[in-house]
Amino acid sequence: PIDPEHVYVVGLSAGGAMAVAMLVCYPEVFAGGACVAGGPYGGADNAWESGELLTGSITKTKQEWADKVLEQNPDHVGNYPKLIISHGSSDPVVSVVNAEELVKQWVGINQLDLDAVSLDSSFRNNEMISRSSWNKNNDREMLVFYKIEGLGHKLSVDPGLRIDQGGRVGLFGKDIDFHSTYWIAKDLGLLSE
Repeated sequence: PIDPEHVYVVGLSAGGAMAVAMLVCYPEVFAGGACVAGGPYGGADNAWESGELLTGSITKTKQEWADKVLEQNPDHVGNYPKLIISHGSSDPVVSVVNAEELVKQWVGINQLDLDAVSLDSSFRNNEMISRSSWNKNNDREMLVFYKIEGLGHKLSVDPGLRIDQGGRVGLFGKDIDFHSTYWIAKDLGLLSE
């Protein structure tokens, strides 16, 4: 048995973009999700635009991004699921501009004020991590964006034995004392600590 109130989707890179697509197309199925090094929904209609999107050359207003979602899902009423975004500022594969555009899209579809953000520029005393968040009616957190200074196209990890540590250094993992998987799970409400 699965509690339908606690279904989530998470992805990295193309999987991150697919996680966003799942949240857009099936908002009633998911309580939330996370996009790591992905991008906004509906950013490209062909191979040329895909290349432009990856390099960060496609930017739109929050309403233009929201319209992409509304075209896909015109009958949806209410909020879209909570979204956690994690993206490295030095990603050579998917420009961090895509995370910033995804922020605009999620703010737009959830009718949030783009400027109504809570910013911690040195999250957990780690100068590499900035955490921005947007709340619905100053109450429910709907969007979180972890911008990770100097990180490429990788997961940020923090190997160790503490509850907030984990992950492995490798081709797609870099130790920067920030276990992104832990913080995604915590922000989605899967961990109580």
